[in-house]
Amino acid sequence: QIAFPWVETIEISSTQQLGQVLAWLSVNSGRYRTIVFDSITFYSEMFLAEQYKSKTGKAAQLSQHDWLLLNQAIEKWLIPELHKLPNCHVIWLALDQTVKDEATGAVIQTVPMLSGKTATKVSAMCELTLYAAQATVRTGQGQVTTDIIMRTTPYQTAIAGGRFGPVFEDGHIPAYFCEIVRRIGPYIG
Repeated sequence: QIAFPWVETIEISSTQQLGQVLAWLSVNSGRYRTIVFDSITFYSEMFLAEQYKSKTGKAAQLSQHDWLLLNQAIEKWLIPELHKLPNCHVIWLALDQTVKDEATGAVIQTVPMLSGKTATKVSAMCELTLYAAQATVRTGQGQVTTDIIMRTTPYQTAIAGGRFGPVFEDGHIPAYFCEIVRRIGPYIG
């Protein structure tokens, strides 16, 4: 549980339960300014596990049709449902994965851990895409330490950036939601 009394959490254990929560949110969205979906990667795993179970009752090899159903569920249902909530900001969390060149094995891109083109489409649907990365930073006392920062511009092979212009020109911010809100607040109302 989160230790902030103003933060409500709902644990989802099935896609059916998620559908019920989204239906409830569509009626009650005025109660919330921000919804954090943690995580779209785990939603994908839950969706696929339910597909296995409903078909076979046990784990099976994924078919192309299974991946298509997952991508449609994300692109045509989940994301549009949350983004249509009035006056509500949506934050999507996802694990990352690397895309490698088949010939050389070199990493060519780092994207959200989703299947196929959905990984890049999800990023394109967002106003701002941040990439959490470890970095060496200087503290206020001049000491050097390792910390997690949010990259706001493309970082190595990772997708990052947004539609907010110079508010993030420094390329990174501390990995705290309050810092993100402070910086983009004037742009989003």
